[in-house]
Amino acid sequence: MAATNCPLSWAAKQNRNMIRKKLAISIVSIAIIAAYIFFIGYYDSYDYSLRRRAQIASQNNAEIHVAAVWNLLHEQSFIKGVKLAVNELNAQGIELKDKGKSTLAHIVLHEYDDGNDDKAENAWLSIGRNHQIVAVVGHSSSVSAIPASISYEYNGVLFISAIATDPALTNHNLKYTFSICPSDKYFVNKLVDYAKSQKFFKLIILYTRDDYGINFYQEFSGQLDGNFEVAASRSFYPLAEDIEAGNMDSKTDMIFQVMQSGFDAIVLIARDEVGVEMIRQLRSMGITQPILGGDGLDNQVIWNTLQPTPDKTLVTSVFAANDAAVKNSPQVDHFVDNYQKTYGLEPGYLAIQGYEAMMVLARAFQLTGTTVPIKVGSTLRYHFQDSYNNYAFDSNGMIANKTIYIKEISDGKSKIIATEPLP
Repeated sequence: MAATNCPLSWAAKQNRNMIRKKLAISIVSIAIIAAYIFFIGYYDSYDYSLRRRAQIASQNNAEIHVAAVWNLLHEQSFIKGVKLAVNELNAQGIELKDKGKSTLAHIVLHEYDDGNDDKAENAWLSIGRNHQIVAVVGHSSSVSAIPASISYEYNGVLFISAIATDPALTNHNLKYTFSICPSDKYFVNKLVDYAKSQKFFKLIILYTRDDYGINFYQEFSGQLDGNFEVAASRSFYPLAEDIEAGNMDSKTDMIFQVMQSGFDAIVLIARDEVGVEMIRQLRSMGITQPILGGDGLDNQVIWNTLQPTPDKTLVTSVFAANDAAVKNSPQVDHFVDNYQKTYGLEPGYLAIQGYEAMMVLARAFQLTGTTVPIKVGSTLRYHFQDSYNNYAFDSNGMIANKTIYIKEISDGKSKIIATEPLP
């Protein structure tokens, strides 16, 4: 006789539903407990790193471990500036006075590469694990600096950014992050004011399709008022093949299209070799109007290696060396002289940013009397006025009183034509 399916009784159904409910609750509970355990372990690892670093630093040892992070394969002037500062500082020592104890300390420099995403991540993770390192200077882009700053915040590492201009770096009131470079907002403001003063009202905007190009373009577009007309705007990829080939032939069609519009000036938002090669391509195709650029084009090494360069190229900068129109501070004059004597080269923007990042850091150590990162950060934010080069930082940790220049580039040489301190 064939078996028949008997319907479950009401009690059996209730029992089955109860078992399912308990199983679901158990699974959720296990997931919550696992997540909690993971979070506690995750937090504790950072908390231990922060506390252990501060504990080691509080001993005011004779060695101050500092990391310099940079794209080491790209160019060396930043690292040269850092090393120049370290040599000067170590020649006389950094005096630390805390709780009645005096120590003459010297910097031990650790170098890390952030030439790509993997290397950058490896750099900040390695620094986080090394509890002797109390501070970091550098990072060669905003893309590298911003995630690194989060890691340093949790690990209690003081961070002085040298060239990152994305305002997101200092907009979140981080305790350990500082920048000696103004954000895009201020560079753009200077560029827009200059264009207005020269009656460059009809503009073509070309920008690289990367973090720097997009952020600067958005800020620039947002600051243009009703006096301006954007005749055309185009983005382009900063392809490595174009740099290696020494030209921008793949951009010819784009340039030809924008040339059909009448315009007063071109705004070129790009960095280093990509920007310079685009300028060469624009000039080779017959464009004679002025080209305006941001701080990404302020790289003396690139201009030196790619001479001769066309006239009417103007960039924003925070560095003026050997220029009769600018009276530099004694600290800047000393840097320029010493850099030339040491390396036999004229320093550029990246070199002085490396030098000044280290000098600002060392002066903060001295003023604080210790290298405990949170204490040094407090000194930078609230008590650094009238210290190195009279710099001061705002409550978010960004440099508050650097002067931004308009610099004209011609045949590899620069000339300051406009100056203005930060508002």
